[in-house]
Amino acid sequence: MGLELGIPKRMIERHPFPGPGLAIRVMGEVTEDALRLIRESDAIMQEELRAFGYYNRVWQAFTVLLNVQSVELWGIIEPMIILSALEWWRVLMV
Repeated sequence: MGLELGIPKRMIERHPFPGPGLAIRVMGEVTEDALRLIRESDAIMQEELRAFGYYNRVWQAFTVLLNVQSVELWGIIEPMIILSALEWWRVLMV
């Protein structure tokens, strides 16, 4: 129906966005930096799913900022982000 109404295919096939918004994806204090990291990581994930032709094969994909710090080789502390991609048929089985 959306295509018949002239709505762009990219908007029709867009993954559903979590109702409460970005803050629900931050485990811990919600800050401007945390929200920026979620926006950037989510954009990268969506871009990569599209680049590899996998975007329309999953029902929903999103990133979550954990309330954990990861230490890299040079002692630089970095935030930890997890990725999640759910296939629609697996969601229906739950």
